Amino acid sequence: MAGWRASGVGESGGARSTEITDEQRQSLVRYYGFDKPLVVRYFHWLSRLGHLDLGDSYYYGEPVAPILGRALLVTLLMAAITFSWLYLIAVPLGVWQAARHGTRLELLAGVATFGLYAIPTFAFALILIVLFGGGSGLRLFPISGLTSDNFSDLSHSAQMLDVSRHLVLPIASYVIVNYASVSFLIKNTMLEELKRDYITTARAKGLSEFHVVVDHALRNALLPVAHGLGQRLSIFFTEVLLVESIFNIQGIGRLTFESIQHRDYPIVLAAILLLGIVYIAGNLFADFLYTLIDPRIDFG
Repeated sequence: MAGWRASGVGESGGARSTEITDEQRQSLVRYYGFDKPLVVRYFHWLSRLGHLDLGDSYYYGEPVAPILGRALLVTLLMAAITFSWLYLIAVPLGVWQAARHGTRLELLAGVATFGLYAIPTFAFALILIVLFGGGSGLRLFPISGLTSDNFSDLSHSAQMLDVSRHLVLPIASYVIVNYASVSFLIKNTMLEELKRDYITTARAKGLSEFHVVVDHALRNALLPVAHGLGQRLSIFFTEVLLVESIFNIQGIGRLTFESIQHRDYPIVLAAILLLGIVYIAGNLFADFLYTLIDPRIDFG
């Protein structure tokens, strides 16, 4: 059954017929379990899931788990680097905008940030390719894959540099665009905190503006940022579908996109399940950050 093909080119060069007999069709339906009711198929999938069996891929002809695992490692690497740079850039700049609120420089920064907020991630990825990937501008960074063709011949340090160069444009496309929403959030929250009575008291005690902003206002302003982390993680795994496809990176996003095209339902179901797990894990991590930021919060 695994060697059956519905269409192709014959030895003589002519196209083979794509039609199959009713007997062949019924055999395929039984082989893939589509002859059973939807509820039965669903509970059969759940029972296999309890044994960590995600089934076999229709397209690749091998178990889904190792395919998903290889792709997930790539996406997790991108996510770790992306979120590290996103918050390292957006939080300090958001605090700076709040501290310099009303100045001309802050106004210009706000206009630029608002412009980035209106650009989709995949569109900005295409802009970066044109400007820095050799589209019609500079050719500074690779635009396809995660490694170069001679990757295996490079030293360990050269391999790390090679992977880093391949990740610059896809990660920058997400960080720069999503910087806008994070910086807006931290700026607006900081502005609210700076108006509160405890800030007035801190200033009356003679504390420097730096300590007032960083030691007092920033701690409370970070709570909404931590709250949205779980949702931002799920959004990342959605946006990465297009970004990985644009840059030809074999991560979970590209795997899901190709599986939808090939109607490889076991991989699609596993990817949806994984997205739900990521969302739950992100919210649990956000709760953990809550307790780190403000020890007074107790979820027990």
